[in-house]
Amino acid sequence: MASRRLSSSQLPTAVCLIAGPVLFTAADFFWVGDAEYGLVAGTLLVLGSVAWVVGFAGIAAVI
Repeated sequence: MASRRLSSSQLPTAVCLIAGPVLFTAADFFWVGDAEYGLVAGTLLVLGSVAWVVGFAGIAAVI
């Protein structure tokens, strides 16, 4: 198998594609009351959504 290194332009895409799911998962730990998202969880979800958009835009740029 050939090894492949990330170029400096692909690094933000890779980081965002990892950060998106991590932020979504972290938001689950900040539920308030009976399965409702609180302020912190909502903020993490918004940041995770931004990370997903940046990650998918990077993938689209490569294709």
